[in-house]
Amino acid sequence: MWNRWCLGLLLMAALGAHVPAARAQVSPGGAGGGESLLESEDASTDLEAPKQKRPGWIFHRTKFDTPAEQLAYAERLLAKKRYRKGGKALNALVHRWHNAPEASVAQRLYADTLKRRRKNEKAFDEYQYLVHYFAGSFPYQDVLQTQFQLANDVRTARHGRLFVLPGFQDPSRAVPLYEQIVANGPNWERAPEAQFNAGVIQEATGDPELAVVSYETLLMRYPRSDFVEEAAYRRAHALYQLSNKSPRDERQCREALSAMLAFARNYPGDPHREEAQKLAEELKTRLADMYYDRALFYDRIAKRPQSAIIAYSDFVSKFPTSERRLVADQRIAALQLQMETTHEKK
Repeated sequence: MWNRWCLGLLLMAALGAHVPAARAQVSPGGAGGGESLLESEDASTDLEAPKQKRPGWIFHRTKFDTPAEQLAYAERLLAKKRYRKGGKALNALVHRWHNAPEASVAQRLYADTLKRRRKNEKAFDEYQYLVHYFAGSFPYQDVLQTQFQLANDVRTARHGRLFVLPGFQDPSRAVPLYEQIVANGPNWERAPEAQFNAGVIQEATGDPELAVVSYETLLMRYPRSDFVEEAAYRRAHALYQLSNKSPRDERQCREALSAMLAFARNYPGDPHREEAQKLAEELKTRLADMYYDRALFYDRIAKRPQSAIIAYSDFVSKFPTSERRLVADQRIAALQLQMETTHEKK
């Protein structure tokens, strides 16, 4: 009998998990949303859409039989500062009555309680749920601003606190939050800042390749923002870091050099210009060494005079002011004479 009763509960829960609930298709420009910040009619462009909350017979049970009564009950708990229990009551309401008018109110209050309890990442996710499923039922820019604040808090928060141990910072946890904010409101006034912050964190935490992508995204999407100049330098510097990781990668070195020279040319008044010129000279020297070493290989190791002449000539044309220019010219002349003598003997 006990087994049958448990099986029945499981079946009922499974059926409850499949109760259909239509996703709101209202754009943020609807009621309470103000001017649309999105490029499409969807409520958001989530990097990974949150799974819809559904009724359950075991978890997320409500105390009352109507959403209005449940919401009033949760608000009484919040008024008594019983945020944990009140949050559970609000979340249960959304699970059971997802399409009720009270659901969007409960969802925002639930996210607010998590924020109040400093559950920053969880709060961000619940605001994201609000954006995804209930767009048009709340002031959109207010929620974006709240998400931005939460991302900033996650960026500087300390994790793993234990007794007297201070814990550690992990700014990389804020990167997907900033990226989600940009996806939510690509036209929002602080979207360029969110995109920039993602790049800065990626660069600082040792991932220059992703940082380059973030900076390039900012430069392409927001060419008139206040962060363009700094992003241009940081992109060049991230490419410089990548070149240092692969010092014999000619393509990577050329790309970093090009970015440094372009920055120095485009922003002559920037305080980073002098440093950019210095790094550009370093990269130019490294690239010249690669060209010269290739010519030297054909000349001394492979014993291929024609290939060596081509490589030396390429070096001279690209680095005419190099200290090795004279030696390269002398080797070109010597190799040409050698080939002519060899041809005459034949």
